Amino acid sequence: MVRRICQILLALALFGVGSTAWAQSPQEHLLRGDMFYFEGDYYRAITEYKAFLVLAPGDERRSRVDLKIAWIYAVAGQPDASEGLLRRLALDQRTELEGWWARLYAANVAMQGSAQLRARRTYEELIKDCDPLVAHQGTAAGVERRDCLELTTYARLGLARYWNRTDDFDRAAEQLSSIPKSSPQAPDARRVAAYVSTLNIPRKSPGIAGLLSIIPGLGHFYLEEWGVGIVAMVWNGAFIFATVDSFAAGRVGQGTLLGLLEVIWYSGTIFGAISGAHRFNRDAMLIVRQGLAKDIDQIAIDTPWPARFPVEYPTPLQLRVDF
Repeated sequence: MVRRICQILLALALFGVGSTAWAQSPQEHLLRGDMFYFEGDYYRAITEYKAFLVLAPGDERRSRVDLKIAWIYAVAGQPDASEGLLRRLALDQRTELEGWWARLYAANVAMQGSAQLRARRTYEELIKDCDPLVAHQGTAAGVERRDCLELTTYARLGLARYWNRTDDFDRAAEQLSSIPKSSPQAPDARRVAAYVSTLNIPRKSPGIAGLLSIIPGLGHFYLEEWGVGIVAMVWNGAFIFATVDSFAAGRVGQGTLLGLLEVIWYSGTIFGAISGAHRFNRDAMLIVRQGLAKDIDQIAIDTPWPARFPVEYPTPLQLRVDF
């Protein structure tokens, strides 16, 4: 009996706390959401924003609050949740500007995860939809030419990132060159594209490296690994001399043992040169990939999502620029 009474009292207390929380105005939930965000309490912030959505079903700011929630999911390291919300928003708001930007943001989030092919398709679809507006003045689905100009620019930059990550630098440069000339980012993008197009990325042939290593050390000299080449030449020469000398002196067992060791060392020298050529090529591509990624990031300085679509301007969250 006493236990039952305690349960009832606890339920009443929780109901009272919940009722007080939900009795707040929608605007208060928005402000509390911002407060929790800056405290690093991301999920309580999301809870407050969702409370606003429940309490204000007809509010015209709902899509922008959804963008806030998607932004926080992305900042909090939840790309799948962010992308899912953005894709739903893009579908629900497909005739509104927020929906078009949600498509771009969904692709950007997908690029950070493992869904890069889906991001590529989204970028390409967005460019296709915007091409008529970029080429001519007008409005379609609530989106004007200047909006599509920005969307196309950032979609092209997204595709440049995609091709850069696959080491297809020519296609990355092609996307940079394809940014509309009227875009503010076009001059820098074309400058980077021109530089990438002139790159002569050094490469080493694994076959040649292995073939030259028949003479120990030459394969590593081909790779410009002079120290390793000298060591390989000296040690292989020493083992070969010791093996031949042992057999010549009639020490068959010693010669056999040294011969086996030389076979292992000799094989290691050949395979070391071959793997060194692969490593050289991989590192050369990595340097170009990292440099181009940095250049693209410097071009693609975009306004944070909440600042582009403010709910109340200005609020601290909308001025946040760390994502």
